[in-house]
Amino acid sequence: MTDNYRQTEQPLVTVLMSTYNRPQYVRHAVDSVLGQTYRNFEFIAVRDGGADLSAVLGDIRDERFILIDRNENRGKPHSLNQAIQQARGKYVCYIDDDDIFYPHHIETLVNALESQDECHVVYTDLYKAHCRVESDGRRVILSKNVEVARDFDRFSMFLFNHVLHVSLMHRRDLFEKTGLYNEKLTVMIDWDMTRRLAFFSDFLHVTEVTGQYYGPVDDCDRISIKQRKSTEKYIMNLLTIRTTRPEKPWPKSGDVSMIVLADRLDEQLKQQLLDIWSHTFHPYRIYLPLPSAELDRLKTLVPNITGVPVSSASSFSERVDAAVKCCDGDYIAVVPADFKIVPPDGEDNDDIAWIEKSVNALINSEDPTEAFELIGSND
Repeated sequence: MTDNYRQTEQPLVTVLMSTYNRPQYVRHAVDSVLGQTYRNFEFIAVRDGGADLSAVLGDIRDERFILIDRNENRGKPHSLNQAIQQARGKYVCYIDDDDIFYPHHIETLVNALESQDECHVVYTDLYKAHCRVESDGRRVILSKNVEVARDFDRFSMFLFNHVLHVSLMHRRDLFEKTGLYNEKLTVMIDWDMTRRLAFFSDFLHVTEVTGQYYGPVDDCDRISIKQRKSTEKYIMNLLTIRTTRPEKPWPKSGDVSMIVLADRLDEQLKQQLLDIWSHTFHPYRIYLPLPSAELDRLKTLVPNITGVPVSSASSFSERVDAAVKCCDGDYIAVVPADFKIVPPDGEDNDDIAWIEKSVNALINSEDPTEAFELIGSND
């Protein structure tokens, strides 16, 4: 692994890129960064193994460009983390090796961050360039459109990513709160980080197109689409992201303490824990008040479970009281073990927000004593 010469001036911005086996496209991405109207940045690119790039990038003499040339393929999260550890900019932004910035991209984002102090994350809009990939690798653009252009919504961000990573710039010191990229993830790496950023800052949407990414008409060229073909791996990545909890305090997000009431650890309870895991997107922790002997038998993939030892003779109300003493969430939900999180076959299965609608109502309520029933409650 080798690094080229580093500039001595303190850059305001660090641009990060990981590249793997795209020698035919990476130079276009690099040139689009080095051709920015804004000049005070460093650009750290990591070759994550794959094709040698000396013939493609070897003639670059711009001192702002730093190439970490690694033969071993460690994955995009590892590459970004390696670059972050060398970054010096107050702000960081991202580019993929097959995308391009328009000349005013960095300038637009810097101006947005420097002109206000409420949002430490900003993003623009991007064109999606629908293209046909020729046999020699050339991309023939068929059309362009802005496919993702949405104002920031924290609830939505916890459910799905609506901010393209290439359009994003944020304060580098936010990594001290979010943590670095999760190197165990293989897909949706970008969303994992934008979701964590949402715990600590609002996002400012600048409604201006400042770059483009490419979408081959058969979508076979994008690595993330290939990874999704492994359904089981995709689902595990999805659930891992949705249950990731950065260290507190969370200045921009509330937390739900979910007390699950059951007599004992049985198959019904195990299934309910799995249903909560697969159908909940707002940040939560499960509190399970059960006798110690039952808690000792608990073996599950479901994360974020805190066992609360109680007497086997305790009533449900006593178990709730014991769990409440352990809860540190902003909101508390009491969920009986027989509560149907997933509606039975034949009933409406379209509503994923089984707990989130009640949480949203609490967030918007001005009465601190107010409570809301979960959707589907009978009592």
